Amino acid sequence: METMSKYLVLGGYSPESWTRMMENPGDREAAVRKSCQDVDGTMEAFYWAFGEDDYVLLADFPDDVSAGAFSVGLASSGALHDVRTIKLITKEEGQALLNKGKTVAAGYQKPGA
Repeated sequence: METMSKYLVLGGYSPESWTRMMENPGDREAAVRKSCQDVDGTMEAFYWAFGEDDYVLLADFPDDVSAGAFSVGLASSGALHDVRTIKLITKEEGQALLNKGKTVAAGYQKPGA
């Protein structure tokens, strides 16, 4: 079984999409879930949002290419805008990142130094 990574996908609906959804709401969660599955991903959660983003999606994908393909596929539809995909890391990965970052910081020479 391959390891899946978590991704946060956020974005907004186009004005035309809002108009269409008001006329025929449908089940956006089911549509997005299918798109995740099309690239071997699984959707953990889908939320509508208000403010800067119209939706927030938490999903697992087998790799960055699959996550990117999902986002590009959605964005290319023209129904969405400002689609952003953020790879999430575990607290253990975050700690490893900080430890390696400490090594880089110790050896980095600032410009003009």
